[in-house]
Amino acid sequence: MSKNLLTLTLIMVMTISTLLLSGCPKPSAEGPTANFGANPTAGYAPLSVQFYDSSVAGTSIIQTYQWDFGDGATSTAHDPLHVYTAPGVYTISFTVSTEVGSDTLTKQNFITAVENPGEGEGEEEGATEGEAEGETLEMTFTRSVAASYTPGEILSIEATIDYSGTKEITALALSETVPEGWTYLDVTQGDDNVKPGDRPEVGATGTLAFVWFNFDDMNFPYHFTYRIQVPQTASGTQNISGIAAYRTDGSEVRSNIASSTLLP
Repeated sequence: MSKNLLTLTLIMVMTISTLLLSGCPKPSAEGPTANFGANPTAGYAPLSVQFYDSSVAGTSIIQTYQWDFGDGATSTAHDPLHVYTAPGVYTISFTVSTEVGSDTLTKQNFITAVENPGEGEGEEEGATEGEAEGETLEMTFTRSVAASYTPGEILSIEATIDYSGTKEITALALSETVPEGWTYLDVTQGDDNVKPGDRPEVGATGTLAFVWFNFDDMNFPYHFTYRIQVPQTASGTQNISGIAAYRTDGSEVRSNIASSTLLP
């Protein structure tokens, strides 16, 4: 055996011995990343909402879950079902913990529970027109959107508002709640060129408000389309919900709540 080959062999043996004694380098520990969803995110009170965990555990399994539903109630269940008994807009906070650490995600104004039409007192002050007497809703709202989404794509959403009443509308608004981080881009289409006069700011997320001021050329059912940007980090089942509201010569009247579930 040559001297150079002997030297190389000794070096390799010493290197292997060192690795065996010291062990291979261990990967760095990573903490969890909290994430969650819910279905539905809007509806009439009492509103039953199914929450579900979609967190990433990191290098250690998740050991505990802590939910704060925004109405004073909490839960340590993995995928809890919670009932909102009172109308309101609720912020949800969710914490997951592992041996490495913990992470908390808070979604502002994530759940909307509204008063159920027909359950109010007929003479109660502030009862909305049509609701106190349990009348059939004269305005309905529907939404057409793909059943699934792709992270990073631009999603087109067609909204349809129908009105069967005989009184002249003097104010009309639509409130849509999209997943946090999904951002508003623009309105691309409106029937009879009657587009919302007041729109969300580009980049807005969460609750998006559309308001109309011109009703001269508005025919029902009325359609318009808006677009949102789905983030690259989007994952899990998501939900879009919304409700229309209008005035004639009285109090504000609300439509049904429309909710759409989007799968990845």
